[in-house]
Parts: sequence; structure tokens; C-alpha cells
Amino acid sequence: MFFGDVPYYDHVLGDIELDEMYKDRDDRTFVMDKVYDDFEYVLANMRLTDGGSSQYLNRYIAAGFISRLMLFEGTFQKYHLGDNDKAKKYLDQAVRAGDIVIQSGKWNFGRDFRSLFGSENLAGHPEVLMYRQYDAALAITHSIASYSNITETQSPAANLDLVKSFIAKDGQPYQSSSVPNADQFDLANLIVTRDPRFEATFWDVPRSQSNTLLYADKFIDRTGPTFAGGTYPSQYGSNTNTNDAPVMRLAEVVLNWIEAKAELETMGGTAVTQADLDASINAIRNRPLDAAAIAKGVTKTAPLLLSAIPNDPDRDPTVAPLLWEIRRERRMEFVFEHTRLLDLKRWKKIEYMNGATNPDILRGPWVNFPVEFPSFLVAGKVNILKVEKADGTVVTYNGSNAADMVGFYVPENVSNRDPFTDRVYLAPVGNNEISQYAERGYTLSQTPGW
Repeated sequence: MFFGDVPYYDHVLGDIELDEMYKDRDDRTFVMDKVYDDFEYVLANMRLTDGGSSQYLNRYIAAGFISRLMLFEGTFQKYHLGDNDKAKKYLDQAVRAGDIVIQSGKWNFGRDFRSLFGSENLAGHPEVLMYRQYDAALAITHSIASYSNITETQSPAANLDLVKSFIAKDGQPYQSSSVPNADQFDLANLIVTRDPRFEATFWDVPRSQSNTLLYADKFIDRTGPTFAGGTYPSQYGSNTNTNDAPVMRLAEVVLNWIEAKAELETMGGTAVTQADLDASINAIRNRPLDAAAIAKGVTKTAPLLLSAIPNDPDRDPTVAPLLWEIRRERRMEFVFEHTRLLDLKRWKKIEYMNGATNPDILRGPWVNFPVEFPSFLVAGKVNILKVEKADGTVVTYNGSNAADMVGFYVPENVSNRDPFTDRVYLAPVGNNEISQYAERGYTLSQTPGW
């Protein structure tokens, strides 16, 4: 996944088998065919349960991870290596792995989105196949909730490009939505016009603790942020957080499954049906809302209809409309989880992160500073605070133009990333490892481009 070609072994090595121990990397596809074979055995033979804890590794949990890994490899084979036969093989396995979980009927979307991340105990959560448990009494804690408590600084922060990707609650992109004010990008409007996961992911007013003023509070319960300005109980501050963390959940399985199906359709496979969308994207959109969201006026998003796939004017023309909407769903669902960078890599779309061609990457939400954030209109922000108007004009605060400081926030010291090249899709081999091989007279190949 990270290095491409790697040495493959199917037996325990002896201490003197130096030619084997120091052999060069095997071809990626050769290795992944071996992984595929192992996964086939797992799907057919691994225990469903041993009668003990549901957290012991079993066939359902393994199938969830197989759906993840085979979706990655299937799409990598398609978009990077151009091998549709291998892509079909791996994607078919991803679908079959997803089927094992979905058809079991053991999990469902019966609780709200925020409960996945803020719960002190995920045991019995209807959406969670596997989770990591934290317990202060055992000194097993973390600090993730602290970085969602609206007080701690968020240096890597959400940008305008992410904001614009959230679908309106009528199921349409903001440009074609009939929801009033769907084309407005201030937080007050975003909270009530967008898919509920926006409200469940971000604080509802600008926060200076975020570099873009858009503060993510996803990984904490609803109570934690209420302690801002006072003393946080241990579960919300420092490195003593104890809310459990989902490791594999139904939403990922069904989104892996529906994407694999849609990819197979583009290569001549069976067409995606409305029932497929209802079992995946629409089941997710039908999650219950919690009381906090309802009180703010948040409502569920309309279902995705195969007969009326949205026509997003910002769609990458190389991506089919259905796949575009499936990819959008992943982006809304997994904000700040493990998937986005890996998704861009497997799709061969790392250029989406290029601020030179996608300037929304380098902007925050729309902020009316005189009304929403007057504390920024001070002498210390003169020639520093900037906003970008809808027409692209950038206005800099000069101490006397406060009324004009309304627009998309331009984060301080924002700049584009290093130059974009294809070498970023795979990681380099360390010089120490290459030297260790050379010292024994062997060669370890470097990743192309490095």
C-alpha cells in the first residue's frame, strides 16, 4: 500500500538464508495476489464467533478490513497500473467481503453520528464492528477529545474546499440546491442547509483556535465543549481522554462495498441498483439525529436516487457522476479519520490538494468579522487579517475598513504545498535499509522517483 513492491515470504526463514533475507522487492501485483489468496481463505474459514467477546477478531471484522484493503488495491490497479483484470478481481473480493457484513444483519445505523466518537463505551453500539476501549483506571487514555474541546489549537484545520463538498440537505450540490441560502458559506447557514454530518463535525461559530476559524469538534461528546472557559474534567482535557474509538464501523463497510460495485460497473460489471444505494448511502443518511442537532434545525439529507444523480458543476470530468457522489459521501463521512489521503492516492488524484489550481484549499469559511468576530478587528491584525470576496478580490484589514471585512477567511501565513509529482503516491525506502543490504552485498531497490 505504501511502498508498492515489497519482499514476499511464505515460509519462516532460517538464520543462514541470507539470499532470502536480503532479496530485493517482489512485484506489487504478485504480492497482492498472495494477499488475495489469504483473504479468500479467511472469508471461507475464519470463525464467526468463539462465543466470547465480540471484539475478538472474527470473520465479520476481518471482512470489514478486507473490504477496505481490496477496495484500495482494486482502484490502485485500475488508476495507476491500468490492469482492469486485476482491478476486477480485487474489487469483486471487496464486494463479497462487504456482503458478509451487510447480509449478516448484525449491524445497523440506529444511533446518531456523534455517538460514534464521543461515547465512553461503544460496547453494543449498533454500527460498530470493532472499537478501541479506553479506561483511566488502567492508564489507557488518549488526547483526541482534547483537540475537539473548542479550546485546544487546531493547526491542521478544515478548509473551504471541504466545506463546499458537503451536500445540501435536499441531496443537491449547493449550486443547484433549492434549499434557501444553500449558496451561503457562513457557519450559521451551513449548519442548517447541509447534510447533518456538517453540524456533527464542526462547531457552529468561528473559533480562533482553528487556523481556518472552522473548528472540528467531532471527536467529543456534546457535553465536553460546554466546559470551555472553565476547568475541563479529565475525560475532556490533556491526555486523559477516555471516549472509545471506532476501529471498523458499518458506514465504512457499506461505502467500500458501494464504491467497489460502482467501479466494477465502469468495467462491464453488474449495474448498481437503487437497492444498493438504499443499503449504503441512503441508510447512512437516514441515521437518527440527536437532540442537539434537532434543536439547531438540522434535518436529514434526502436519499440519493439512481434516476436523478446530481449534476455537480464542480465534478471532475474524468469521474463518472455516480462515482463522484459516492466519493463525496466518503468525504463527508470520514472527516479527519484515516481515509482521505489514501483515497486521493488510490484514485491518483493527489492534485486535488494543489492550492495553485484549487485555491479553496487555502481558504476558510465565509466570516462577517464585524458581526461574528469583532475580536479580530484590532491593531494587531492590521495588514494581517484578510478576506476574499466572492469575486476573488482579497481585502486586507487596514484598521479603518472593518465594515469591509466580510468574505472567505484567508488564514494567516497560508501557502501552497511542495511541488506535486507522481512520486508522492508511494513512500521511499529508507537509506539505512538500503545501506544494510549493501553492506552484505545485496541490493534493495529504491521506490521510483525517490
